[in-house]
This record gives sequence, C-alpha cells and structure tokens, in this order.
Amino acid sequence: MTRLQIENLQVAYGDTYVLNDLNLSVHDGEMIALLGPSGCGKTTLLNALCGFTPVTGGEIWLDKAPITSEPAEKRKITMVFQSYALWPHMTVGQNIGFGLKVQKRPEKEISARIDEMLVLVGLQGRKEDKVTALSGGQRQRVALARALAIRPDILVLDEPLSNLDAKVRMQVRHEIKQLQKKLGFTSLIVTHDQEEAMVMADRIAVLNKGKIEQIGKPEEIYQNPKTPFVADFMGVDNHLSWPVPEGNRSFYFRSEEASLEPLAKYTPIRSYSAHGLILSGKVAQSVFFGSYYRLQIDCAGYSLAVNHCDPILENTPVRVHVPQSALHIFDLNHNPRQTSLQAHC
Repeated sequence: MTRLQIENLQVAYGDTYVLNDLNLSVHDGEMIALLGPSGCGKTTLLNALCGFTPVTGGEIWLDKAPITSEPAEKRKITMVFQSYALWPHMTVGQNIGFGLKVQKRPEKEISARIDEMLVLVGLQGRKEDKVTALSGGQRQRVALARALAIRPDILVLDEPLSNLDAKVRMQVRHEIKQLQKKLGFTSLIVTHDQEEAMVMADRIAVLNKGKIEQIGKPEEIYQNPKTPFVADFMGVDNHLSWPVPEGNRSFYFRSEEASLEPLAKYTPIRSYSAHGLILSGKVAQSVFFGSYYRLQIDCAGYSLAVNHCDPILENTPVRVHVPQSALHIFDLNHNPRQTSLQAHC
C-alpha cells in the first residue's frame, strides 16, 4: 500500500529549480534511500516533505490526503537531523520526551514512552545522563528515540550517520535498519554513501539535478544502472569511450571485476568481442589496500583502475580483461540508456 505519494514536485529558489517535477511513491513500512551528489535536491526534498521548505508546484499526499499546504506541526513527519539537534542542557530522558511534552501528553504516558524508547535503542540506565556525556553513536540513538517517541507516520533522516567514525557508523546503520524492520515505520534516508544506502534501504532513488534518475532495489541499482550517471555514482569506477559504426559507446566497469595479466613486452591490444573487453597498457601506480592492490593502468589513452592480489612494478606491460557480464554499455549519441553492443575491434 502506498503511504506517501509525491507528484510533480517542484521547489525553486528564485529562478533556480532544485526539485523539478519529481515523482515518488513510498510504500507502507518501506525505507527508501535518497542517493546523489551535493546539490541534487535530496535534503530539499526532505525539507519539503516536513513542511520546512515551501513548494513551487506539485502535490504531496500522505495516506491519500493532500498535505502540501499543511503546516509542519500537522504533518506527522519527523526528521532526524545530521547534527542530532539535541538540547545540551537536558538529560537523555528529557530529550526523548520533548516532542511528547510539546504535544501535552500526560506525564505518565511520557515517562512510559521514554522508558520504552531507551530499551529500544539500547540506552537503558542512561535516562538521567546529560546528552553531552554521550558518544556520537549514543547521541544519534537519542535523536532517533526522540523522533520515534511521537510515533510519526513518516520518519526522514538527513545523513544521520555522517558525523560518526567508520566503525560506529557501520554499527548504527545496522541498528537503525533492525529498528525499522521491527517497528515497521515508513522512512526516507538521505546519504552520499552508496554502501550505506544498499545496506539500509529497501529501494534506492538516485537523484540528479532535481529529478530521480533511477529507482529500484539495491541489487538492481548496483547491477543494472540505467544511465552513465547512475553507474558512476554507484561505484562503477572505470569508463572509456568506444567508436563503432553506429556511433560512440561508453563502457563502464568496476575495478574488482577486471582481471590483469603481466606481459613480457608491450603490444597494443584493443578489442571487444562476445567474451568481453581486452586492452593492453602499462602499470602507472600500485597502491596497497589491505586485501588487494589497486593498480592504475595507462591503457589505450585512459587511466583505468584494476584490483590485483599482488603488487606489480611500475611500467610493467599488462593485459586487462573485462568479461562481458561485467560491462555496462551506454549509447552516447542518444538519450543515455544501457545498450547491447555487437563485437567490434
């Protein structure tokens, strides 16, 4: 069942449109990750949903009721901010219960809900602590508990993990996903991190210049990007153009999906067939990444990255093979789309 419906949404600052005819349906109990570069409209979309930013055009529907013109306090859409936005002079319990107090709920109900939320986010025994005494991960749990305490219809999270170090970020993102599954709340989360989006989201919407370029399950977005922009943003870190009789094509592939073989001497190779792509080049750089080496290859006028199990000396001639199954091929002469390509050499 569709819980949140966004139709032809537009948000402009002066003559500049940040969101331009954006459409999105969010199902009940679903978590959607909004992924894209800075300035693509992710946070603006959350602010428009919450009523913090006025819209220029389009409609927002919650449970089939229009809320586009409703004030923020009547929308039952709650945001967890990047900065946590906790009250430093309040205790953990006071922060969690703040929204309930604003709603003038009975003290007994507020106290019971605070205790419930503390258990839910694993902060039992910290009710009377000041939030300034907590770690970054614990503060994020308090911010999440405060948002969930008022039982919103929609929970939106604006890069909630960006202020945490890598280890804590991995832990908290799993905790948020587990809570979302347990409670079944409907949610949108903004992130720059494609791994974070794939771990947490039921579906990913990739935004570009105020529009959704592609939306789908994490596996679909990762394995079958529909445009060069989506491929590049989802970590397909190599691309090169390839002239064919029909026009130009662009090949995209990930560094971990290519194989590499040292050669006794350099011989120019540049071919594509049903077996995939084969190129020759020379090693420009070898960088240790722990479980593998990232080799930078000067290859057919391009600088390509290939993962390899062993280091290889600079200037060593090599042959790079990318299997057909690992290639994402786009037609550059028409509207960006993934296309099949017959063998050309």
